[in-house]
Amino acid sequence: PVASPRALLAEVSYVSPDGWPSGDGQTKNFFSTSIRLLDRKLIHDLVDDTWELYDLASDPLERRDLWADQGSAQADLQGTLQAWEAHRGATTVRTDELDPETIKRLRSLGYVH
Repeated sequence: PVASPRALLAEVSYVSPDGWPSGDGQTKNFFSTSIRLLDRKLIHDLVDDTWELYDLASDPLERRDLWADQGSAQADLQGTLQAWEAHRGATTVRTDELDPETIKRLRSLGYVH
């Protein structure tokens, strides 16, 4: 029997000092989740509530965001990731490391109480 492909789920949270990676000198707060299934990788930025989708077979450096190209595979990945986010709970953000505007945005999205 052939095994079904398994999804890889991840969560990333960090504060980027001195404008890394853009080099603009501004501190940035990152909090995102992602799912990878086969060659597709979907990223959800929980601070800005934005999405990115990549085909890692043809774009291993993640330079061409396919999010605007709506499709059923994208919807399936998004549904799986959102279910995992709901199950995990997104209240793990350390608000002592975030500026007031970011905290306000996370509260408005329901990620911080």
